[in-house]
Amino acid sequence: MSLENGEYLVIQGPPGTGKTYKLQELQKEYEDRFVTVTFHQSYGYEEFVEGIKAKAENNNITYSVEAGIFKQLCEKAHNDDIEYLDSNDEFNIENIKFADYLYVGQKFKTLTNLDFEIIEVKPTVKIKNSQNSIVPLSKESILSYLKQKDFNTTRGHFSYQPVIAKYIYDKLNSKTDFATKIEQYRKLLDDKSITLNTITEQPFNIYKSKRGITTDTNHSFSIEKLIEINNGILTSNPDGTYGKFIVEDINKRFPTANKKNQKN
Repeated sequence: MSLENGEYLVIQGPPGTGKTYKLQELQKEYEDRFVTVTFHQSYGYEEFVEGIKAKAENNNITYSVEAGIFKQLCEKAHNDDIEYLDSNDEFNIENIKFADYLYVGQKFKTLTNLDFEIIEVKPTVKIKNSQNSIVPLSKESILSYLKQKDFNTTRGHFSYQPVIAKYIYDKLNSKTDFATKIEQYRKLLDDKSITLNTITEQPFNIYKSKRGITTDTNHSFSIEKLIEINNGILTSNPDGTYGKFIVEDINKRFPTANKKNQKN
């Protein structure tokens, strides 16, 4: 059971068939990105999404808008662009979650050009090799290659770990570089809009929004969503279509991201 591709999951069945146990296992995998909510008659929109709540203090009543559990998770997902690279461009290894980069069915080749496939993504990654043998790979063994940025030797391990580590390393760098491009692109939108064309030559305007980029066709793209489109993860229509044109324009205007500490 997994949620690698951002899909929802419904577990059903009679009592005593392991539904709660399966959810507890899933919670271990997703750690702080998982909460348990019980819906009942008194549980309203205000608790789940957002609402005005009253607070009494020193004989005074104040009202404030507070996010519910769902909005808190959404804000966390938006703000949780985990800084995999710190100010020295070194990996903050402990924050990496394999489920953000690997998925069941993903295929790789070893350093000796043998095929293998991901069959499970948890704290322990499991692969099926070219002999159809299942091999577990510990998180520590994969992260050790990331720490040393050593992707061409096995150091006593199978040759699966350095290949997976290199893939994650490239994705991390791609994410960081493209996020920089988006930042530069949004600066262009500070004072004006940009007009792009769809595949049918229909013009649409894009604007800078609080959390990313929006269009006059009522499509909004967070920074994280644009990164996913750039990485080929999100291609759904119509958002994916408009987003594709925006991403193409970003890469066209900024072929190479300029770091903040570099001169343009």
